[in-house]
Amino acid sequence: MHFAQCMPAISARPGDAGDGVDDAGFAQIPFAIATGDITWQELTGPDARARLIMGPQGGFHILGRLRFEGFAPDVAVRFRVTDLATGTLFNDPTDVLRRRDRQGLVRTPEGWESVSAELVIFTQIRTADQARGHRVRWDVELEEASSGRRARTSREFLVE
Repeated sequence: MHFAQCMPAISARPGDAGDGVDDAGFAQIPFAIATGDITWQELTGPDARARLIMGPQGGFHILGRLRFEGFAPDVAVRFRVTDLATGTLFNDPTDVLRRRDRQGLVRTPEGWESVSAELVIFTQIRTADQARGHRVRWDVELEEASSGRRARTSREFLVE
């Protein structure tokens, strides 16, 4: 994916420099999310799908990947997965992952990227049927450690 196709909003503080800051204080940075256990797999279009996986402890998760440019490689990452039909939250959005250069992030020609797939754990479901076959919205938020600036993006897809 080219970043020009995915330009989400970031939270900018008053007085922060940046192109394209809107009235609400949001600007644009290159930030993309995908799925895939070994390689980057796009989550675009109406047929986008991510596989629900049962973990060894019996819980369920999907695999996520992120790629960004414009922030230092030291970020907090938060996920939120919501059922589009019911509004049911599938995960705990207060869980925070910290990713840094060579500690979960690697520099690629496309930007800073997850070294491996992130587990997006569905802590709020007990059976696969509660998620499988449902269309969801996956929101991902980054917070740059050095500045507190935030970026967010999302994808909609079918859980299979």
